[in-house]
Amino acid sequence: MQAAAAHELCHYYRWRDKTEVEDGVLVHVDEALTSLEAVLRFPKLGEHDIRQLVSDAIQRLQIFVQEKNSELRT
Repeated sequence: MQAAAAHELCHYYRWRDKTEVEDGVLVHVDEALTSLEAVLRFPKLGEHDIRQLVSDAIQRLQIFVQEKNSELRT
């Protein structure tokens, strides 16, 4: 639960700091960056929450790569 809250708070911080990726094509990259930033921004998160955030980032990047590979094949 703390991982999800940290992720959502980072959406706000990335919006406020103008570091979010606004290109809809890169939505999965932006989500991955948000999760990774949450790990850095909230160092008191538990190990399980950190693993969840890193896992989410990896999954989002894998989805992005799969989508790009699919586009190249068509």
